[in-house]
Amino acid sequence: MAVNNYILKDLPSVEFDDKLNKDLFSCKYCSHCGKNGVTLKDEPWFKFLCYQFARNLETVNDINWINPTLSHNRYYKCQIPNDKYDFENLARIKKINDYCENYNFLKKKLNKSDHMCSIYYEYINNNMKEYEENFRKCSSGGIGPEYCINNCNLDNKNPKNLLEASVCNPTKLLQEKKDARMRIECESKKSELETEIQRRSALDNNPSFNFSDHRAVSLVLLSAWGIFLTILFLYKMSPLGLWVKNIVLKKKIVGTNFDEENENELLDNYSENMNRNFNNEEYNVSYNSN
Repeated sequence: MAVNNYILKDLPSVEFDDKLNKDLFSCKYCSHCGKNGVTLKDEPWFKFLCYQFARNLETVNDINWINPTLSHNRYYKCQIPNDKYDFENLARIKKINDYCENYNFLKKKLNKSDHMCSIYYEYINNNMKEYEENFRKCSSGGIGPEYCINNCNLDNKNPKNLLEASVCNPTKLLQEKKDARMRIECESKKSELETEIQRRSALDNNPSFNFSDHRAVSLVLLSAWGIFLTILFLYKMSPLGLWVKNIVLKKKIVGTNFDEENENELLDNYSENMNRNFNNEEYNVSYNSN
């Protein structure tokens, strides 16, 4: 996405350009454009260009105070050259000057965590190759040294350093997100461990059993087994156990005697019935007369 000048209107270089390009209403030195001897004074396009130029000189003079010695010394009077200007070279020069002028402003903006940070980051990133190329031309003499600003070069104001140190650097933001996620996971695991430690501590200090704990189940089983062995020992060795055994034995003996008496009684009844039947039985004996 291209970043337009309206979004970047707070940049110092853009603010200065707006002052130079604003609509012309009045001009202190515009009268010089219509003086006698100016051959193009009646041309509308010349008047517009001359008026704007005169107004911009006034603006520059108000913004950047000029030493009276320089302004009144004829040695420093500007002369209009006859050579054609290389506007591409002038554009590169302006690009360098704008960056150097905006450097401190951009540095502050790139260290603030707001929506404008990413916009300024994109602005520098989109112009990165051009910045580096123009700075190299300055250092190699490809651009006139008078147009290259002292103490503004790749060594001390490298745009890469601005982007790498920015709080909205995508790589840096991604790493911060990873670090934040790891911190959240660590805090979550830490909380779980603290909860588990508190639970175990409560179990150790609480005399009641928790059957979800295998240790409690083991203790219950061992206790039940011990109770069973104690009852068995009391049954076999104690007077109470002997008393219970005697009762059971007596019941068994009584039951056995009862069964024998019933059996003898049944046998006696059967024998008696057999004798009675034998005595009452009639026998028919036939004799052979022959």
